[in-house]
Amino acid sequence: MNMSRLIKSSLLAFVASGLLAQPKAEAAQGAADFVSVTRNITANTRWTRDKVYILTRMIFVQNNVTLTIEPGTVIRGIKKASAGSDLANEPGALIVSRGGRLIANGTVDSPIIMTSIDDPNVPGGIDTVPLSYRNSKNNLKLVVPKNYAPGGPTQNNGFAHCEEWGGLVILGRSYLGAGATGSTDNGSGISTSHQVVDNGLLTNDPSFIGADVIEGISANLVPNASGPTSLKLGVYGGTNDNDNSGVFRFLSCRYGGDVIGVSNELNGITLGAPGSNTIMEHCEVLFNTDDGFEWFGGKCDARFLFSMYNRDDAYDADEGVRFRGQFMTVFQGDDTALRSGYTGPGANLATGHSLNSTGGNFYNQLMEIDGSEPDGQGNLPQTAVDVYNFTFISAGANGGGSEHAVRYRLGATGGINNGYAGLLAGASAVGLSDTATGNGNFNAASRNVHTHVFTQTQGSGNDQFNVLIGNAVEASSQLGSILPYTKNGVDLRVAAGSAIRSEDGSNPPAGFAQVSFAAAALDNTHLNGWSLLDRLDVLPVAHPTRISPVIGLSGNKPTVGFQFTGRGGSSVDYPATTKFLVERSADQRTWIPVTVVADGDAGDSNPAAGQVTVLDSADLGTEVIFYRVIAL
Repeated sequence: MNMSRLIKSSLLAFVASGLLAQPKAEAAQGAADFVSVTRNITANTRWTRDKVYILTRMIFVQNNVTLTIEPGTVIRGIKKASAGSDLANEPGALIVSRGGRLIANGTVDSPIIMTSIDDPNVPGGIDTVPLSYRNSKNNLKLVVPKNYAPGGPTQNNGFAHCEEWGGLVILGRSYLGAGATGSTDNGSGISTSHQVVDNGLLTNDPSFIGADVIEGISANLVPNASGPTSLKLGVYGGTNDNDNSGVFRFLSCRYGGDVIGVSNELNGITLGAPGSNTIMEHCEVLFNTDDGFEWFGGKCDARFLFSMYNRDDAYDADEGVRFRGQFMTVFQGDDTALRSGYTGPGANLATGHSLNSTGGNFYNQLMEIDGSEPDGQGNLPQTAVDVYNFTFISAGANGGGSEHAVRYRLGATGGINNGYAGLLAGASAVGLSDTATGNGNFNAASRNVHTHVFTQTQGSGNDQFNVLIGNAVEASSQLGSILPYTKNGVDLRVAAGSAIRSEDGSNPPAGFAQVSFAAAALDNTHLNGWSLLDRLDVLPVAHPTRISPVIGLSGNKPTVGFQFTGRGGSSVDYPATTKFLVERSADQRTWIPVTVVADGDAGDSNPAAGQVTVLDSADLGTEVIFYRVIAL
């Protein structure tokens, strides 16, 4: 979303948002200004967009410290051991310690990109790839770039790489269902043992009641900040559900997931007990060896999350996470798919995903939601995950049928609502859940199923969904296109005339966009201009143009007006039925929905065709208020 500021008076300011593609300039390798980050962040620090930052080992944002990353900044990580860091268990990674904060508030025009050492598909292109760097041991490493073009050779192309660096880890102080937490409820779903015990966080106490060492970090190597009585940097969990780990917006994490040990890989974005004041929206993870996003405990909502081509689960949650998400998108990778429509030595050949250290040719669950640890059944808080407005595209039964689309188990509860689930072209059918009831399966005779409401109930072993409101099976795709290895082949917008445009399943909770369509995107892919998919030419050629808001006043109440047809002579504009989410904010950090409106509906106070005007009922008084508009 680009931000344009319109001052209506000395007391009122407004911000609106739209879409804009970023430039694709390229120069010569090594031309940028590089900063090798070799030590932890121990004081408030700002990383600026005029430099490229290289994570040479696991870099911790320490307790009570804030790292601010400017929009448009590129951060690069390196592999562990002799391939990069010369440290056996430390690839380049950024870890926000419990009590630390990361402000990564990117925009659609200037996303924040965290990627491998040699990925050129960023603003600035190849000149942001270093010729060499020195790691934390002061050893010089030369950089010979791999091929990241979508039409590059087999095992050396933009779809082929993973496990090239670590990932982003966010550690908070929220309640955690792990360890000996007990099952006695304090009345709010939290174990009474949490009320008085929060150990394992200061010294080397091994019991970790209410806390744990995050996955992807060797427990034997967890560093202390400054001595034996300091907070341990790799630990997460605590007693504050309102904890704030920062802001994560328009953030692209690519080609990560370096492996520390058996079942100890780094996810693209790992969240250890984040609190409710942590903001996460418009974030993507692509080509990660382990999960795209994984939550370990905590209580934090999120919107507009994209998990694509990741080799393990797209979304994984356990240890008592209480999470609500809206507008969540997945499509799984497929090592055998053909890259159609591209030019180059790999044109129309298999994707050729490079082998990773975990071996295998696997893409696992779209979502895997587990109960609390260690046995999953008795500890509090219990895992509860609810998702609203999702588009889940599965690669199918994965050969032997051992993997499934969505798995809730071990006492986890929750629901998936107002969603669209489909199979990649040629994929074999797979159960939507482990033991789905009713019509809760991907149907072998058709390619696509959209669902209204599923909810999970506890059972023995792998649990099952109950279909609360029926679903429908259609003979063909209801989306524009779901061909993630084809040039311009991914169009997540709902096709005109599709039944899922007007679904009326479960409404999202208060504070979420109140919509009734059954998908993560209606007439906007939400990826244009900032996603890696834009650089890989996977998105459609024709895409809606920028929203042009006009801010006004009606008495002491603001109006937000905007056009969505005929702007600048563009041939591609939003359909008249497009839903627009209008939100307000006092700080540009937390946004509150005002309304969801379409041209000519009850919320549109402008009778002119092709224009929308929304009157906000709030009496602003002397406040400074910001507004934004998001096409859904």
